[in-house]
Amino acid sequence: ECESNPCQNGGVCLDGVGRFKCACLEGYEGIYCEINMNECSSNPCEHGSECVDGVGMYECICRKGYVGQNCQTKVDGCSEGPCFHGATCLETDESFKCVCPDGYTGELCDSDIDDCLGVRCGKGKCTDQLNSYKCECDLGYIGQKCDVEVNECLSTPCLNGGTCKDLVGSFQCICPQGTNGTRCEHDSNECLSNPCQNGASCLNKINQFFCQCQPGYTGDLCETDVNECESNPCQNGGLCYDRVNGFKCKCPKGYNDYLCASNVDECLSNPCYNGATCVDGVNRLDWLACRGRLVGCLVDFLLVGWLIC
Repeated sequence: ECESNPCQNGGVCLDGVGRFKCACLEGYEGIYCEINMNECSSNPCEHGSECVDGVGMYECICRKGYVGQNCQTKVDGCSEGPCFHGATCLETDESFKCVCPDGYTGELCDSDIDDCLGVRCGKGKCTDQLNSYKCECDLGYIGQKCDVEVNECLSTPCLNGGTCKDLVGSFQCICPQGTNGTRCEHDSNECLSNPCQNGASCLNKINQFFCQCQPGYTGDLCETDVNECESNPCQNGGLCYDRVNGFKCKCPKGYNDYLCASNVDECLSNPCYNGATCVDGVNRLDWLACRGRLVGCLVDFLLVGWLIC
């Protein structure tokens, strides 16, 4: 009876008298071993896992959080610290859940949330930070959103009276005449042309200069000799001659000293003879007092007169 190979799926045919019997391989059954036994029929997989029938076997596809041939063992998902960035791990029926701190996302909290999404930095670039963002402003702008232009003139950078013009990220100094430089910090030296005359000293100022005159000179450039004779310093008809920082008086006869203020004493030379008394006049002897006889006096080689005493 086995001559026709009635047994299927590798079953072995056992011949009998007027009959046969199939010895089936594991996983098959039926008269001809034609039936694949369903090993999943007994529901061997636990915790709701899926059972996949095989030939003489089955396989359990475990739900997340369970292991073992029959998915009988619950896994402690938090034991190995699967969560990143300090996230809190909570066990669940299936496995675990990561509770992310602010600024992170993802199943394992391994992704930094891009806080720059939807943010517009006016004059700058957005930089993502932990649970925050920062606008890196272009030169000349400030503010959380880089929307405020900096007034570089507020610090009064221009010197020597320069006028400040605000620019984007910079400034420009409009310098007054006589100064130059980025901040009008350089004073043009008006003394370089030696404007002061007659040995005067030049003092440089902003857009101007001053001359310190030598004694006897005046004027903006010390170009004028002071006329010391203008005040008529010479007395008694003396003639004044102007000099540098001074004057000289030419006195008329009978006067001397610096200002012609002193009357010359013509009697100092004792011009009177024979005991006569000399009385000084202006450039002459006014009279002679003789003692009892005729005398004569000669003054400046001129005979003045004869007196009877």
